[in-house]
Amino acid sequence: MGLVYADIELINGDDLTFYRRGHISTDQIKRCQVRALLPGRKFV
Repeated sequence: MGLVYADIELINGDDLTFYRRGHISTDQIKRCQVRALLPGRKFV
């Protein structure tokens, strides 16, 4: 089969916890957008 691209957002887990507890705002959460290349037959 072919290859599949997946757009994934990585979010810092500690920052997310601090946000949920009200210590930081949403713009202070460290996050990153990446595009992963996966083999099509392994993608579910």
